Amino acid sequence: MEKEYYINIPSQIIENKNLSSSSKLLYGELIRLSTKEGYCFASNKYLGELVNKKERTIQKLLKELKESNLIKIYIENINQRKIYIQN
Repeated sequence: MEKEYYINIPSQIIENKNLSSSSKLLYGELIRLSTKEGYCFASNKYLGELVNKKERTIQKLLKELKESNLIKIYIENINQRKIYIQN
């Protein structure tokens, strides 16, 4: 049996009519994955597995969150991306 966990999505995100339902779910997962290090370094493939979306869709959802100033993405090198939640 897989480990059970919960995600918290802030009400201002849930109520944001400019965000798709998928981006809201992804945002919740990003918050969960960022709790330990302060950022998330998961690949689009891994994020896609979490929210049941293709990698290309994850790219679009991340762009939506970034353009809404909810996340910042830093590329440190070709193989390392850090996604920070904006406060």
